[in-house]
Amino acid sequence: MPIPRILALTDVNMASLPQQAEQVVAFYTELVGLDHLPEESDEHRKVFRGDRRRGPRIVVRLRSPLGEEDRRRVLIQVASLRDYVERLTEQRVFWQEIRGWGYYDRRLYVFDPAGNLVELVCYHLL
Repeated sequence: MPIPRILALTDVNMASLPQQAEQVVAFYTELVGLDHLPEESDEHRKVFRGDRRRGPRIVVRLRSPLGEEDRRRVLIQVASLRDYVERLTEQRVFWQEIRGWGYYDRRLYVFDPAGNLVELVCYHLL
């Protein structure tokens, strides 16, 4: 499966509680399919990249306490939503499908363990 692409101009900074660090890593690597960058991660942050050759990273800062203002939204382009529907359903993760204005504009909305909104988007049917 192709590596998903983070659709942002710069790095996406998010936040999570320190006790959720393992869940956040599992969510973004196993469910979303991003690469975890351990050489850039430490006990204060976890760093993920989509397409390895270019593009922004997701940087999840681990801190406490968190407020609603710490919640972020990230847009990630994927090749096919069908695989994600199966994977999220198997893991019993709540998701919602949204269809955009165009016939091929499909999106899945899902929340990461820290409550950040992750929007998986596919602009064509595969």
